[in-house]
Amino acid sequence: MLSLTDLFVLLLLCGLVASWMGLTAARERAVAQASRLCSEHDIQLLDQSVALSGLRLYRHDGHLGVEVRYGFEVSLDGRTRQGGQIWMRGRRVARLVMPEREAAAFASAEPDYPEAVYGPRRPPPTPKRIAEGGSDNVIPFRPRPKDPS
Repeated sequence: MLSLTDLFVLLLLCGLVASWMGLTAARERAVAQASRLCSEHDIQLLDQSVALSGLRLYRHDGHLGVEVRYGFEVSLDGRTRQGGQIWMRGRRVARLVMPEREAAAFASAEPDYPEAVYGPRRPPPTPKRIAEGGSDNVIPFRPRPKDPS
């Protein structure tokens, strides 16, 4: 016969399994929705997956629910990765955030560097070693002397 403690542990375990299965089903729905929305916007969904990035409770018309946020990566031009997010409330998409095409073109372009204003580009300074009077706290590794044995 089950004691009250055993019954409580069993119910807790069943609740955890049901929550895990519900989140797995929600993740599959989020992948399908993200894929559909990316194809509608002519954007490539990378890795064909989403990752859980947040959970929160919400109240709508007096009912309490769980809103799940998933992150995913997309590519607008086939070369860069940019992040997107999708919020799911039950089976429906509550909110979608995707990068804009103009922002992607600006991010992938090399930034302007007016040499007339700033002068020619210089390479970054090389760090000095401690033996050369550098002020950093990096100790260079030296090979260990071999044993004469």
